Amino acid sequence: MKKAIMAATVIAVIGLCGSAAVQAQESKRVYIVDHDSWEASSAAILNSGSGVATAQAGIRRVNTEQVNNLAKACSKIVVTSDPSKADLFVVWDTKTWQQTSWTGHQNEFAVYNRGGDLVGSGDAHTISGAAKDVCKILQK
Repeated sequence: MKKAIMAATVIAVIGLCGSAAVQAQESKRVYIVDHDSWEASSAAILNSGSGVATAQAGIRRVNTEQVNNLAKACSKIVVTSDPSKADLFVVWDTKTWQQTSWTGHQNEFAVYNRGGDLVGSGDAHTISGAAKDVCKILQK
């Protein structure tokens, strides 16, 4: 009886491990191209010969937020930090409202396969909306 229970347990464990391995093999590996966005802004107010001016500049990083949103929206894919292991590549530009002149889409993206061919592209107002749209392309 003990041997039968042990054999059934071993078979169940092997079955679980096997299905996890198949799932891992079926998952697409995605690399989100990491690039920094240089951002600069300035403003000036002149009135009767006097004025005030301000200026700001810096690097805006959004890659981590993109990775987190894509991982939440698309649990069936694996996001990798190693481009040599990726099946698909996502180029994803995220802009501020000021960069879009308060109109248009803040997130524009394109998905390419390993051969460099375009798989799909699109745009969305929010990072989470873009993540959902990227996921739809990745699951094709």
